[in-house]
Amino acid sequence: MSPVDELLACGELRAQLAKAEDVGVIPDEVYRKCGRHGLFGLAVPAKYGGTTRPLSERVRVHEAVARLSASLHSVLVVHEMVVHAIARFGRPEVQTRWLPALATGDAPAAFALTEPTGGSTFDALGTTATPAAGGFVLTGSKRWASSGLRARVVLVVAATPGGPVALLVDGDSTGLTRRPAEPLAAFRATSMADLRFHECVVAKGNQLSATGFGLHRVATGCLTLGRILVAAGACGIAAAALETAVDHVRTRKPAAKALADHEIVRAAIAKEHVDVRAGVALTSAAAAAFDADEPDVVREAMIAKLGATAAARGATSTALRLYGASGMTQAAPVRRYAAEAQVYDLIEGGTDVLLSALGGDLVRAEVSWGWR
Repeated sequence: MSPVDELLACGELRAQLAKAEDVGVIPDEVYRKCGRHGLFGLAVPAKYGGTTRPLSERVRVHEAVARLSASLHSVLVVHEMVVHAIARFGRPEVQTRWLPALATGDAPAAFALTEPTGGSTFDALGTTATPAAGGFVLTGSKRWASSGLRARVVLVVAATPGGPVALLVDGDSTGLTRRPAEPLAAFRATSMADLRFHECVVAKGNQLSATGFGLHRVATGCLTLGRILVAAGACGIAAAALETAVDHVRTRKPAAKALADHEIVRAAIAKEHVDVRAGVALTSAAAAAFDADEPDVVREAMIAKLGATAAARGATSTALRLYGASGMTQAAPVRRYAAEAQVYDLIEGGTDVLLSALGGDLVRAEVSWGWR
């Protein structure tokens, strides 16, 4: 059993994370434990202290983490997005500075794209990076940054006169202020923050992309990775909700026979099982495409997220129906899974946005439908 597997099987960790969701913060002790067991180094190159596991292996870890805590999973998703950006696009001195600390978890990371008015689009960035001697002066606001309250390094997408740019901002930078984001109904322990940058100086060496079109290579890579990891998390909570529901119907006996003996209940369980299996398969296919750097990986990631989050919505909804009123109690795990499924549906591209983008691809004659 690997150190990460040992960590995820630890009963003490499960209890700590359950409490963290209730109180709204993951203790530093938990982060240190995750760091010691290598959870934060899975995507970091070996020469910087990581284990460089391929995404096709990491998605199984992300499924397991999401089962324990969607908050910890959200932290891990953003962490790996920033690791990917630095490992692939950072200068050697930037990699040397940040990747070892990211591998151990000593440098929490945040990804800052979403803005108060423009949302998560590159076309309406209000945060600006004004070129200056030796770098940029960053000014603007970002919202909903997971790990934003703890981050030692923040990947910020900002506008310049020549087009968007991706910059790494040191968490100790003068001009960076943080405040807790408005609490969500789920993912309550992510240390989510709203960030404000006021004349924050960023060195030229911390630019991860060429100005303009180069940004899309960085951001598209990060968002594609993020969508696959979110899909994995959605599969994790979908499977957990379904397993919980099966345990319930086996033992619940409101009349002459158990719920599990009713055909309509068995059919509902079977349908969700098929959908969850399909979500897992789509996520695995997208992860394999990412590892192989295939040209259609962006589309595969969208398909995976759409399939996995649909499975999560379906499985959690069915679980709630099978539980009845008891599933809506504060302590019921299926209530938590249902709320988390809604958040997974929204982050890294909501369903309607992704359907529109995917449909645009599919109506172009030059794009393969995937089964030909």
